[in-house]
Amino acid sequence: MEESLSPVSNWLTRYSKHKLFLVSFLPLALIFTLVVKLVVMTDSRAALNSLVSHQAARLETAAGILDASVRLVISDMMVLAETPALQALTRQKSAEALKHTSRLFVAFAGEKPIYDQIRYLDAGGMEIVRVNNGAESGQKPQVVPAGQLQNKSQRYYFRDTAALKAGEVYLSPMDLNIENNMVEEPYKPMLRMGTPVYRADGTLDGVIILNLKAEALIRRFTGILGEHAQPMLLNNHADWLVGPDAELEWGFMFGHPSGFSRRWPAVWQAMLEQDRGHITTQAGLFSFNTVYPGRGEIPERDQETFFWKTVTLLSPEQLPSSLIFGNPLSATIYMGGLLFLMMVSGYLAHIIAGRRWLHGVIEYNTFQYREIMATLGEGVLVLDFDGAVREMNPEAERLLGWSRRDLLGQDAHALIHQHPLDGMDSEDCPIRRVVITGETYRSEDEAFIRRDGSRFLAGVTAAPLTRHGVVIGTVLAFRDITEIRQQQEEIRHLAYHDTLTGLPNRRLLLDRLEMALASARRHSTCLALMYVDLDNFKEVNDSTGHEGGDELLRQVATHLGWAVRETDTVTRQGGDEFIILLPDIANRQQAEEIAGRLVSRLAEPFSVLGHQVSISVSVGVAFYPDNAGDIDSLMKAADGAMYEAKRSGKNRYVISAVRGPGNL
Repeated sequence: MEESLSPVSNWLTRYSKHKLFLVSFLPLALIFTLVVKLVVMTDSRAALNSLVSHQAARLETAAGILDASVRLVISDMMVLAETPALQALTRQKSAEALKHTSRLFVAFAGEKPIYDQIRYLDAGGMEIVRVNNGAESGQKPQVVPAGQLQNKSQRYYFRDTAALKAGEVYLSPMDLNIENNMVEEPYKPMLRMGTPVYRADGTLDGVIILNLKAEALIRRFTGILGEHAQPMLLNNHADWLVGPDAELEWGFMFGHPSGFSRRWPAVWQAMLEQDRGHITTQAGLFSFNTVYPGRGEIPERDQETFFWKTVTLLSPEQLPSSLIFGNPLSATIYMGGLLFLMMVSGYLAHIIAGRRWLHGVIEYNTFQYREIMATLGEGVLVLDFDGAVREMNPEAERLLGWSRRDLLGQDAHALIHQHPLDGMDSEDCPIRRVVITGETYRSEDEAFIRRDGSRFLAGVTAAPLTRHGVVIGTVLAFRDITEIRQQQEEIRHLAYHDTLTGLPNRRLLLDRLEMALASARRHSTCLALMYVDLDNFKEVNDSTGHEGGDELLRQVATHLGWAVRETDTVTRQGGDEFIILLPDIANRQQAEEIAGRLVSRLAEPFSVLGHQVSISVSVGVAFYPDNAGDIDSLMKAADGAMYEAKRSGKNRYVISAVRGPGNL
């Protein structure tokens, strides 16, 4: 009987095993599938967020460089517009004035190879002076002969610039250079800037136009953005300045309709509605930023309508997949998990399998977390509620000089953070207070201390770290902005100093003269203004060349500094003309002693490029309040005295005979 039942029992045993297997495997397989799907989606979302942040940082850098470059050109143009040579040209279109202006433009072009052309056009659009710059190809800047000068009255950049008020700046769209009504080949991307120049009576004399070689900007732009993504640069009409295909670029110069908005109209519309962001489409991930070049410098009516869009495109193949079989790793984990569940049975096997799988997921996520932290371009510190360091990435180690092992558990505020307000308590530190306020803190004015005690400026973002809705710490991201600040200071220095001699320029002189006059009025003291002009400079310049002339000007600047007091200001106004401000002088005799010292010192021979050269100076001196009571009158009086010194035989100083308001 048992033998007859044995086959039935064996069948029931096999059936029971199969049933138990199915009852245990199917729910576990379903749960496993959902978990893997959730992990893959979470991982994909985190990876996508990392990509978005990475692209946003690159776009922000590119936008900052484009804007800073435009502002530097605006500063150069305004300096040119205020030079004495150009101002003299507005008063009289003489051959001598044209010659001085041409020399100024040639010298400026030699110092600034980024400019393709420097031009001055009269009020009718006719070029008066044009210098073509060949510095990048090894050629010297050339003054275009009068017979080759062109009338640009119909060009948009002339009309728009001529319509501006004094001091306003025109910024053209970025386009290709046109010569003789044809697009120049090979293509030369250009960005034109202009400002009007008015005569003393308020009538328009002409406009000054700088042609910036935009190719350098484009190369720098693509160099920043083109490593992992397709970079694009669009104007405000959605035309490609930099596109996915060279054939699509600059189509608007040949009458072709806007390319980007035709290919991706929805993306362009979304980009117009916000300055920065990202959009995911079937074409891939679009990240974008907006550059308003020259904002604050160009007229307000143009600031919102004139912009560039910096864009990067990551193809679908470059984006993380949210499908289980979308990448080999997730597919391998999933298939391995299913096979593992099929090989085990019972609740105990399920626990073991689940733990192993969970350990693998945690290990993978930890690896990915560390990989992301290691590749971030910013330093990252994870702080607990008390401000102690709990985690940091390699970039933070590099910036701070501390190893992860040495910094973990240390108080970040006490060890590495130097707040601008001396003596600030740890509890009052805005970074520490993030765990209390629960709000993100951003600043570009923080300072961190490296392990060796050195200090660097830092831009920071401190965000609350939460768990289950409760703030448990702070995630602090920071970057070294010392070089950026130094570049900003260099740009400011260039705006207020002469590029050849390093002396203050006219703009800085006017600022200091205004303060000195205000102090003299308030304290009833005197000041003197000296106009110093080199005699025989043209002969030295002709005999030794521009290089020798420049060297002589630098030596003269040094001698002038030696001859005056530390409180005085020596400036170069362009060409061979210098102005010296003597604030708070005791009497006229003190200024005359300085003037006499200048004449004697500069009459001594100079060694220029191995040659002994001799010059002299003509000095005109005017006093406040004896000769004038305001800036313009004082400068006119000193200038007139200087010309009187020249007429009297040069190599001397002359005191202004003009009577001031108090001596009438």
